[in-house]
Amino acid sequence: MGPFITTTHLALRACLATALLIVAGCGAPRDKGAPVPAPQENGPALPSERASVPPPAYTPPPESEMPSDPVQRKLVGTVWRAKDLEARFLNARQIHVRGPQTEAYAPGGITAKYSYDAGKIELNILGKPVSCVWDGTALTINGMPAEALPQPPDSAKPSGQ
Repeated sequence: MGPFITTTHLALRACLATALLIVAGCGAPRDKGAPVPAPQENGPALPSERASVPPPAYTPPPESEMPSDPVQRKLVGTVWRAKDLEARFLNARQIHVRGPQTEAYAPGGITAKYSYDAGKIELNILGKPVSCVWDGTALTINGMPAEALPQPPDSAKPSGQ
């Protein structure tokens, strides 16, 4: 080829040299202070993989939150189970409900408001209506008989029971 090098040869050699530098990693210097992104930790994918949370401890409500109806008053502080749903009547207007349907959204259960009228109890849990009937001794939840669960110690029961 001799001493004659054309501009085409020079341009070709420059392109090859640049390509080799890029492929070899000798291109632009790397910023050694740039943080390396940490691997992202995802929570449990399925509700069954989440840790079970115990329900909140029951504390008797003050007298101002107790119902005036003596039949409803017997219900406050009691815990009931119908199928896989567990319900604790906290005071005259609040109930704590837990079960497989709630665990996915609220581990440990959900506290909701309920209405009581002459033994009929109405509430909504996660947008689903729940109807209960209380006669002073027996409770049905959505038409299913509920089983009374063990009561808290006498010191934790609301007064008047």
